[in-house]
Amino acid sequence: MSSLLVSAEGGGQGGGLRRFLCAPHPVALEVKLGDGDVGVAAESGHGDGSYPVYRGVDETGEIVQLVVDFLVLAAEDVDGALVHR
Repeated sequence: MSSLLVSAEGGGQGGGLRRFLCAPHPVALEVKLGDGDVGVAAESGHGDGSYPVYRGVDETGEIVQLVVDFLVLAAEDVDGALVHR
């Protein structure tokens, strides 16, 4: 299953959010934050909750990667704890 990346720009007031809500799912919304920075809002497909987030840095310590683990490859072990498959 692939996701759709929707830009928050254009479309009048609330246009980006409207496109996000009406887009085929799963979907991610790209949000311009200013000064060339970009944020992303994404749905997990599993409802509200907490998900592990990891960052990757380059040799200077600059963050160059962000990974959100939506736990799609996780299962419960015999004790009920989540483990990666």
